[in-house]
Amino acid sequence: AQFRVHQFQKDDETDAMLGGPTQLTDEEKYRDCERFTFCCPKCGTENIYDNVFDGSGQNTEPSLLRCCNVGCDGSPVNFVTQISNKLILDVRRHIKKYYSGWLICEEQTCQNRTRRLPLSFSRTGPVCQACLKASMRLEYPDKALYTQLCYYRFIFDWDYARKNVLSEGDRGFGSKHIPMWPDVANEYKKLKDVVEKVLSVSSYSEVNLSKLFQSLSTFK
Repeated sequence: AQFRVHQFQKDDETDAMLGGPTQLTDEEKYRDCERFTFCCPKCGTENIYDNVFDGSGQNTEPSLLRCCNVGCDGSPVNFVTQISNKLILDVRRHIKKYYSGWLICEEQTCQNRTRRLPLSFSRTGPVCQACLKASMRLEYPDKALYTQLCYYRFIFDWDYARKNVLSEGDRGFGSKHIPMWPDVANEYKKLKDVVEKVLSVSSYSEVNLSKLFQSLSTFK
């Protein structure tokens, strides 16, 4: 389902129009996102993933290649089906959280939380019916959901990581060694595609220019 943009949500759309968020590093962009975790099927250790590659220089390797438990010889990349299922469950959980529609008061001392949209509005949004001073905002806004999904895509985007995440030295090393893992790259692509399918039905980051200028065309 599409992620609907709420008119009353106070968002940093002005910054977006000015290109603000585009200047952020990947670390800054995804710092508030929930990390993806997967328990190694062989030893049960929880692995946390926040990038395609781990290490540096000659120690650079895909993050899914080894379990973080040094005593385990398991390779999570061999369990892509299980990882994909976990990823799908996490994506659904975040979408469900967004559609639950909880609103919270922007006044920290109020702490009012409700799923019922107030009938009275101010210029900044729906007025909190508890304190009657501050506005209500989405507890989990559409931007947070979209960023979380983009983060899931980021941690499995092999081509992007090769080009933008690895340092020049690592890329120089990787150009000789990373192509030795074409099968691993294909597994990453499968996981990235899981998220791409969800993002493809989201209109959050898209602007339909034909509709935007439709009213102007009537004056031709």
